[in-house]
Parts: sequence; C-alpha cells; structure tokens
Amino acid sequence: MFLQLLDVVIMFQTVSPIDPKLRTLPFPYKGALSISSDVEFFSFRFFEEFMKFLNTKSLTGLGQGLGLEVTSSLFFYTANPHTFSYFDGELVDAAKSNYANRIDEYLKIGWIDTNHSYGYFSECQAFTREYAVRSFELLSDLDVTLEVFTNHGGNRANLGNHQHLYNGDDRSTRSYHADLLKENGVKYVWLDSGSYNIELLDKLRPVKNQIQKLLGRHTGPPRKRNELFKDEELRDGTRLKGFIRFRSTGKNAPNLSTLDFQIKQIDWQRLYNENGVIVLYQHLGVLSKDVRGHGISASTEAITKNPDILAPFYFLAEEQEKGNFWVCGTQKILRYVEGVESSKVTFDQDSGKWRLEYEGTVTDDPQVFFRGLPFIWITILVSCYLKTL
Repeated sequence: MFLQLLDVVIMFQTVSPIDPKLRTLPFPYKGALSISSDVEFFSFRFFEEFMKFLNTKSLTGLGQGLGLEVTSSLFFYTANPHTFSYFDGELVDAAKSNYANRIDEYLKIGWIDTNHSYGYFSECQAFTREYAVRSFELLSDLDVTLEVFTNHGGNRANLGNHQHLYNGDDRSTRSYHADLLKENGVKYVWLDSGSYNIELLDKLRPVKNQIQKLLGRHTGPPRKRNELFKDEELRDGTRLKGFIRFRSTGKNAPNLSTLDFQIKQIDWQRLYNENGVIVLYQHLGVLSKDVRGHGISASTEAITKNPDILAPFYFLAEEQEKGNFWVCGTQKILRYVEGVESSKVTFDQDSGKWRLEYEGTVTDDPQVFFRGLPFIWITILVSCYLKTL
C-alpha cells in the first residue's frame, strides 16, 4: 500500500503554455529549478563567498565556482547579529550597515531578488508601515525592483490571515503595507501556510493524519492541480500571485544539511519527462540545527570540514552541464513561468509581423522582460512585435 502511494508522489510543478508555439522550457532543458532561500543566519562574509562559488566559475574558498544561478532574499533590518541586513540594526531610522554598498551591487546584478518580509525584529509587533516605506524608497533610489515577497516567521509584516499576528494586509493596523506592494513592482508572494509548500505528506493522504502527528507538521489542504501559482487576494483586496515551494523536510525547516534529502525525494526522470519545475525552499545560510532546534550559521570553514554538504550543488551543476536542468533565480523562474502561461503569438496580416500578446503586467523594458521566452518558431524571434494587453 505504501509503495503504491509513493508511485503517485509528484514533487514538482508543471508548466502549461497557452499557445503551442511557445516551448515549455528553454532549449535544451527538460526541467528547471530555483532555490528560494530565506536569509536567516546568513553572515555577510559567507554570503559573498558562497554566492561567488554558486554563481561564477571563479576559484573560491569552497573550490572552483559552479556557474549556476542561485539567488537570495534580503532583510533590510535585523536584530539578529548572525544575519546580515541592509541597515544596521532594527530601528526604522538605522544607518546603513558597513556592507550596504556591496549589497547595492548584489541587488543590481540580481543575486538578491526577494524581500523576506523586511526584516527580523526582536519583538514581532515592532514592524510598522514606516519600515516598508523606507525599504521601497531605497530600492527606488537604486532603480531595483524586487518582484518577490516571502513571509518570515514572527513578523507582523507577514501577509495572509492564517495566523492572527500577520497584519501586513490588514488596513486597521500600524503594520499595514500591502497597498505598497504592487505600486513598487511586487508580483509574487509566498505565504507560509501549509498549502504553499509541497510535502510528501500532501501526497500520502490515506496516512496523512498519522504521519503529521508523528512529525508535528501541518501541511494544509491539498492542491487541485500541479500548478506553481495560486491566485491570491489579500485581505485589503490586493491581488498577487502566490507561489508554491518544495519543502518536505518534516518538522525542521530546510537547511544545508537537509538539502541532499530534499533533492533525493525527487523522481528526476519523471520530472524530465514532464518538463517539471521546482522552487526549492531553503535556508542557505544555515548549516544545520542544534539539539534545541536553533539554527547554526554556515561558514566556509565549516563546509570545508564537511565537503559532502556541497554534493547537491555539484549534482545540479552536472545536470545543467548535460542540458537536462536549468538552474535560475527565483524572480526569473516565476516571471518565466507566468510569461509562458500568459502569452500567445499571433500574426498580424496588416503589418506582416508576429505579435506577442501578454495578459500580465510588464514591469521592465519589454526587450528585457521577455528575454528568454522560448518560441518554437525561431523566425518569430526576428520579427516579433511586443504588445502588452
């Protein structure tokens, strides 16, 4: 019985182009993955070295770079000395941190592409709208848009009403900021209710309650289809795209020590056959958990003593080199999937040009925004006329 249940487990989403003239994924890839990393416990020193190892081919303290595309989230503020942030501390008028100028560069090149609920505060009620206003003013000055917003535990900036202390979309509170999201280019949100995670338990419904009790994990209602997005209307009426992350680590939140376990749950051949897409939930700044369940910050020194922890990244790099797997940033994969599922190509007889019609909102120069959208007919790339509805 258990093996029969495992046979129906699908630990990924699929992409559904609305126009057969659009490829599901860029050639030659059969699958795609993005690591959506929450920034907790990421020291800035390790962040720089690790991201250089993952995203370049340069020689680093962790070895030769892998040339993947892995991105991170950001805290603008933090009361946790183990986690870097843009501003120095948790006060709304805090000065810039010593490495703010370098963070500017990582924001501009896209190594940071996600706002992780503005920050970590010593008391959850500390967050007010003023923090959001200052954060978006900073991004505007840099001409940077973070299209992705993820909830962070114990923070009143969080969105959604599945916990009483989440006030970010409640107009009656001092923490309300949801109206600032769309006007500042936010399109995608991850809400940390169980229905926004993929868990093995979601698929084993006949024994789900017993396993949940054993692991102490509530995974929320099952999804009707294997889709990456869930259209979300927040409490103030703001409409955004909620997206699903692959978690599946039981009671403990995912970290570097559990990444190999996550990767090995996936039926890669089935994913390739179905052109699957995964947004993998991680905490790349956390090495592991101690006996009390508290995060232990990762460091170059700790990983060099335990090099096996990098095995999943070498696997991803090898699969990408073979042309099997496309590893890209979180904002990029979300924008890509939405583009493929919301675009169609038509031929305009009057102008003699191909026209790309997109149902969503363009938040960048069209030539940049639609770059990489894979057409079946290569001639369309030469003569395509971009039109936004």
